[in-house]
Formats: sequence, C-alpha cells, structure tokens
Amino acid sequence: MSVLNPGTRCIIVAGCPENIGLIVVVVERLGAHGGRVDAYRIATLSGRPCCRRPKIDSLKGIVPIQN
Repeated sequence: MSVLNPGTRCIIVAGCPENIGLIVVVVERLGAHGGRVDAYRIATLSGRPCCRRPKIDSLKGIVPIQN
C-alpha cells in the first residue's frame, strides 16, 4: 500500500463488515505494527457508511477520497 499522509480522508472498503463504508481521516502512519505490514491510526469522520462508493482497482482496505 502506498503511504497515506496525515489528514488524508479515506473510505474503508475491506475488513470488518460494520466498518466498510465509513469515512475516516488518517491521524498517523504506524508502519509495521501488530503483525500488520502497514498500519495507520485513523479517526472516524462519519457515523454511518457513505453512499458514495469509490472506484476500486484492488481492495487495499482503505481508499483515499478523490475530490
């Protein structure tokens, strides 16, 4: 996965089903952490899934929102 900078807004597209569709913001990159190759600390921006679905080439877990 490419490095996401702090402040980048993203939509979660994989992982735990109740998190899919949530809009989040990257707080910091943790790198290799807790058995994961690339991890991020994130904060939730939306309380429910976003109805706007991103165009996805491959599932990477979290996708930056393109304005």
